[in-house]
Amino acid sequence: MKILCISAALVSIFVSVSCHRHSGSETQQQSADIPARDPVALAVIGEKHITLADFTAELDRRSRLHDRLYETEEQRGKLLDEMIQFEVLLAKARAAGYDQHPEIKARLNQFIVARFQEDQLAAQPAPITPSETEVRSFYEQNQERFTTPAAIRAALIHFKSSPKATGPKREELKQKAEAARAEARESDAAGFSRLAQKYSEDQATRYAGGDMGWLTRDSVAGHWEEAVLNAAFAIPEPGHLSPLVETPQGFYIIRLMERKPSAVRPLAQVKDAITYELAQRQQHQRQLDFHEEMKRGLKIETHPELLKLIPAPEQTSEARPPPLPGS
Repeated sequence: MKILCISAALVSIFVSVSCHRHSGSETQQQSADIPARDPVALAVIGEKHITLADFTAELDRRSRLHDRLYETEEQRGKLLDEMIQFEVLLAKARAAGYDQHPEIKARLNQFIVARFQEDQLAAQPAPITPSETEVRSFYEQNQERFTTPAAIRAALIHFKSSPKATGPKREELKQKAEAARAEARESDAAGFSRLAQKYSEDQATRYAGGDMGWLTRDSVAGHWEEAVLNAAFAIPEPGHLSPLVETPQGFYIIRLMERKPSAVRPLAQVKDAITYELAQRQQHQRQLDFHEEMKRGLKIETHPELLKLIPAPEQTSEARPPPLPGS
């Protein structure tokens, strides 16, 4: 409504100016500054006219993005200045041949294609929301995707050793670890935590009482040595210890704290995610069908065998600034 009022006001101004063109030489001289080809041109830049329609369209577009930003005459004047500056730069860019630049042409074509596809798909019937039956069927056919893996929570004491340690030194460390394990067998969870703080050389877990957190086979692969994980998952009951685990990195005492079996998440927990995925698949299929429809009636030839004649692009590393002094 604001834009309509602005448009009406501007139209009345230019209608008034147009009427005065026939009322004397002084008035005719004043009206000579208004372009004859467009009685409602707000500005003229070379051959380009910024018309009342141009201005109100841009005002409408920006007002939807920024409410109450163009309520004053001063604000609308700034908008006109911006439109003039844009046309000035556009004219200069075209004069310099930028509109013929291959990259710019390619990007313009991409924009045209994207907008055309968007408009064509929007004109089609709206996608149907996946039904309860479709959601449940997908859930039942993909149970493995909605299954949380078995997990354990364990704690450890690590006696660190270098892989190059000599036999006597390593044997001495092993005896120390065996003695600590004997203490751990007589301790509860709190006692094991104190032993971890006393003996363990794993800094990431030591001051948490050796707590390794919840572990699954997949989530910690690579973080812990395989022998450590195997020993932890092999402990039968919470509160029990593993045998002393020996690896090139030293010796480990592991205590099982908790165990959670694998479980299938209820449909109610994953229903929204399944609905979204099915809707995305439907949208993707609509695009594929649209592309096939667009090909009809066109003669299309491909020669993929020629691709082998095209060399792979050279790998170029991004330019990096020189290192700082002392780094």
